[in-house]
Amino acid sequence: MNHEQLESFVHNWFSDLDQLKASEVFLERLDENFEFNIYGTKLFGHKGFLSIYSGMQKKSDITAHHIASNIVSKQVADQLYQINFDIALEHHIANKIVSRSESVEKWLVKLENDRLIIMAYAII
Repeated sequence: MNHEQLESFVHNWFSDLDQLKASEVFLERLDENFEFNIYGTKLFGHKGFLSIYSGMQKKSDITAHHIASNIVSKQVADQLYQINFDIALEHHIANKIVSRSESVEKWLVKLENDRLIIMAYAII
C-alpha cells in the first residue's frame, strides 16, 4: 500500500459522503467495531456511524463539500496505516455558503483482503 492509494481512499470517502451515497457504501469501508471519535465524543461500530449519517441524509436542503489536504500517511504495523490530514467543510443551502469549518482528522486503517477498512476515525 503506498501513499497515493491511501490518499485516494480519503478523497473517495469524502466524495461519496458529499454525494450522500447509500450507507452500505460506507459500512463496507468501516470495521464493525470501529471507533468514531468526534471532538471527544465516541461512537462505536456501524450503529455509531449510522446515527450521524442518517441525520445528514435527512437534511436534503443542505449540501456539504469536504476538502481534504495535507494528507500524511505512515505504516504503523503490518497492514496497518495511520492517515492524518486537514479537512475543510462547507455547508450550502440553495448554492449559498452557510458555514465553513476546519478540523484535523486521524484515521487508522487496515488492509484486509485487498481493501482498506477504517478501524478508528477521529475528528479533532
